[in-house]
Amino acid sequence: MEAPAPRSPGHPPWVTAADAIPVALLRTDASGRIRAANAAAVALLAWDADHLRGQALTDILPGDPPGPEAEARFAARADGTPCAVEARALRQDDGGRIVSLLPDDARRALERTLARVGAEYQTIFDAVPTLIWFKDRHNRYLRLNPAAAAAFGRPADQIEGHTAHDFLPEDLARRDHQEDLDVLRSGRPKRGLLLTLPSASGQPLTLQVTKLPSHGADGAVSGVIGLATDISERQRVTETVRRVAYYDPLTGLANRLLFSDRLERSLAAARRQGSQLAILVVGIDRFQLFNDGLGHSAGDEILRILAQRLSGSVRDQDSVCRLTGDEFALVAQGIEQFRDVMRLAQRLRHSLSQPLTVADRELFPSVTIGSSLFPADGSDVDVLVRNAESALHRAKEQRIDHAFYNPAITHRATAHLEVERGLRRVLERGELVLHYQPIFRLDPPGITGVEALIRWQHPERGLLPPSAFIELAESTGMIVPIGAWVIRTACAQIVAWEHAGLGRLGVSVNLSARQLQDRRLVEEVTQILSDTGIAPDRLTLELTEGTVMGTRGRPDQTLRSLKAMGVRLAIDDFGTGYSSLSYLQQFTVDALKIDRSFLAPVRSPGDPCPVARAVIALAHSLNLSVVAEGVENDAQVDCLRRDGCDQLQGYLLCRPLPAGELADRLADQQLPTRRLSR
Repeated sequence: MEAPAPRSPGHPPWVTAADAIPVALLRTDASGRIRAANAAAVALLAWDADHLRGQALTDILPGDPPGPEAEARFAARADGTPCAVEARALRQDDGGRIVSLLPDDARRALERTLARVGAEYQTIFDAVPTLIWFKDRHNRYLRLNPAAAAAFGRPADQIEGHTAHDFLPEDLARRDHQEDLDVLRSGRPKRGLLLTLPSASGQPLTLQVTKLPSHGADGAVSGVIGLATDISERQRVTETVRRVAYYDPLTGLANRLLFSDRLERSLAAARRQGSQLAILVVGIDRFQLFNDGLGHSAGDEILRILAQRLSGSVRDQDSVCRLTGDEFALVAQGIEQFRDVMRLAQRLRHSLSQPLTVADRELFPSVTIGSSLFPADGSDVDVLVRNAESALHRAKEQRIDHAFYNPAITHRATAHLEVERGLRRVLERGELVLHYQPIFRLDPPGITGVEALIRWQHPERGLLPPSAFIELAESTGMIVPIGAWVIRTACAQIVAWEHAGLGRLGVSVNLSARQLQDRRLVEEVTQILSDTGIAPDRLTLELTEGTVMGTRGRPDQTLRSLKAMGVRLAIDDFGTGYSSLSYLQQFTVDALKIDRSFLAPVRSPGDPCPVARAVIALAHSLNLSVVAEGVENDAQVDCLRRDGCDQLQGYLLCRPLPAGELADRLADQQLPTRRLSR
């Protein structure tokens, strides 16, 4: 057969492009006449290209024009001999067709080649240790190899047609789906992904995954191809090396090297934030005796138990390590004052000193703690740890539980702890007492009630004012039972005075924010009123502005419940906090107390007190009564009377007195009410 004549430059672009395709192609017009043939068609049919143009397709391929499905047909060659072909045709927009003719022997050869390639591919697909899977756009698995099926822990036929949500843990399935969506949307691969799967052996399976876009016939992304390698053993080796390098093999805690690295990071964060942190070194007391008496195995078990307790006693962000043989260390972030460190040390001592059983013996361990603070006691890792160790050694020498690197702080901390220890037993020892300061009415002059003020009759330090212990009671939660005791004692006292013929007085008691948060407050007040027989409107609970303004949820409802019972509410130190007129109405407050600082400028007759005047006018416009506290001279009394104040209290008229002394003055009518009538 002669080679086909070369195409002339005038041939259409379709012919030029089609010549590069090894399959015979004919292009017809709408009437079925051949308009172009590529080089493969000319070679197959042995027709001259110019002769083919214009021929009817039925002359070359007898019968009806073929369709898009493969058909076995006979094509007519130039010498009249038939040629067995597989024919297909695609209709064009202009009504013409593009017809492909694949010789039967070539088709069979192609099928054999494809079968061989398919078998080779299947062998590789089944045998390769790399995990391979194909998914469609909807996250459904279309196909996966045995390695992938084994990793997923089920046969391939139980995976194909399903999504990851059907057999993977939900968190893994969600992440897997999101990664697939990223590939589908971007059309770009995602590499270096990690997927950790549970396995029947109990050892997790860690896979390093690459996800590639899969494209359809139209070139659009139609799915995702997943390739994964099992790196579990490599991960285990890496983890083993890391644990040997950075962790204590006995306790599993960080070793000194890792602790130093973590402390350095914490220091960098504290510098950025301008915050403090504390380093605590914990030493086990008499550990050598345990080791010598029970043996090293028992000593190791003691260390393991105490390490677990220590880890369970700190926050997630606090790092813990085994520093030396019988010493541990931890770094505590977010420290605001030395009391925070004291409370942490107290909690650690309580946890670590609980009895434990080792070698069939019950042991009672104890610990000593040394602390240093950043930035006060140093600015780098080595200095801070060294100073905390120094504090520990000094604490052991002085036989105290806890010492700061700074001796002055240690002294304050020790005193603070002594107060806290005593405060926790103050109720059972009966060391709290109440003093009462009368509250006077201006018009007509007279006594209307008393304010109950707490004192602590300390067995060693004498009578302590509230400023010496109330803040501590708040922080420890002791204010709740102490506050309930104050309300009960004050109510019982005014009932006792009434029964003694000393008048029907009301009583005011300060209420803290911590008490207001207590869900039992309303129930306790109800019980106290019932037990003492006092009418609810004789009890006034005083709250600071900050306490009222901070109420939300339960505290808000608590105030409403107290008011509904008939208990009176007063805002103490009004004007010194963050006021809200809507809150005054919302809680139906009964009274405002003018803070003493607003009266301090009034020293001589005629001196104005504009802030007090404004508060009085505001209160009266809201139908509230006004109590001025801290009245210390006659000029202040005159000013308050002139501006219409309702009640007042202060040292000018009467200082706070013990119940017995005030009762005597009430009985003898020694209270200076005449000073109010000028």
